[in-house]
Amino acid sequence: MKNILVLTILFTLFPLSVFAQEKETSVSELFAPGEVKAEEIENLDEIEQERKEQIENQLGFTIPEYTDNPSYTITFTDPSPEKSGVEISTDGKDFVRIESPYTFPSLGIGQHALRFRFNDKDNNVQILEYTMIVLPRSPIIQPPVLRQDSIEITGTGLANSEILLFLSSNTYNYTQIVDIDGDGKWSTTVTPEEGLADGIYTVTALTRKGGFVSELAKATVFEVGDSNDTKKDKEEENIFFSFASLTSSDIKDVINRNPDLVLLSVIPFVLGIFLTLLFKVIFRNKKDDVNIKRVEESMKKNSNPNGEKTLRELFEQKDDVKKEEKKPEEGKKVVEKKEQLEKKEEVKKEEEPKEKVLSKEEFLKEYKVADPDDNKGKERPSPKINKDIKISLTSREE
Repeated sequence: MKNILVLTILFTLFPLSVFAQEKETSVSELFAPGEVKAEEIENLDEIEQERKEQIENQLGFTIPEYTDNPSYTITFTDPSPEKSGVEISTDGKDFVRIESPYTFPSLGIGQHALRFRFNDKDNNVQILEYTMIVLPRSPIIQPPVLRQDSIEITGTGLANSEILLFLSSNTYNYTQIVDIDGDGKWSTTVTPEEGLADGIYTVTALTRKGGFVSELAKATVFEVGDSNDTKKDKEEENIFFSFASLTSSDIKDVINRNPDLVLLSVIPFVLGIFLTLLFKVIFRNKKDDVNIKRVEESMKKNSNPNGEKTLRELFEQKDDVKKEEKKPEEGKKVVEKKEQLEKKEEVKKEEEPKEKVLSKEEFLKEYKVADPDDNKGKERPSPKINKDIKISLTSREE
């Protein structure tokens, strides 16, 4: 019985001692384990982020967080050794194998969950998860049309959505929501209560659909009326210049403000020098040609009396010989004529009487009358000469 009472007292006092020890623990000791756990979580997140980047580098593409292109295109590389392929799951749908390059099938406006499944270079299955938000594209604003007291603004944008239109000037700010029809067209007319004041106006807008808005469209600037600033600009555009108004003190200032004038003055000068040199060379060449012709003519006139020929004459002679060689028919004719003449001369020789050899007795018989001797060999007396005939050395009568 005593033992039972002792055990009961011990079990009763044990929780009290434990409770007393917990109450004596400091606040720093209570929060120390939590701080260690937060640091470990941060380290694990960093490790996980590095691992994800390494895996993304293996695929070779990145997914933007925001885009206004619903048909975004990616290119990737299959890192698996066996080229087992890459699969994608869009918004929780089943995985589908894709090929590079891959174009998303016209994602709607809003947030989309993308998951890629593939085998890495170590042939381990990996899954990458992305979140991509597709924004509406900025609207297009056509040049506004000015009416008497209003402005008509039209444009195009995302079909079945709305735009927020902003019109502003120096004295006027206007905002309006305009619906875009199913064909992607919109229009509105702005009529200020106080009328259109003269000045410069700026129009811009953004598209809104499903709580998502696009970036601002490119601003369109136009003018209403004629502002004083534009008149001043037009007056300043009229430039007057006169050489007569220049003075020696103004020349330097004019050159500094108008460097083009220096070019306009230098270019004609350089061009004139170039043309002068060109004409001078042309005339000099012509003069040299004339002098060469004169020398050639004088050399021809004063040719060498010894019969020596110049190189030019020798070349011309060779050309003549070549020309004669090119005419074999003429040469044949000359040879034939020569042969005919030789034949004629031979015929004449045959026709001519042959010389006859006579003895003295035969000669005397035939030419006895001309013999000055008689038959006995005595010389005959000479005939009487008429004294009236006069003979001169020239055999000519006087």
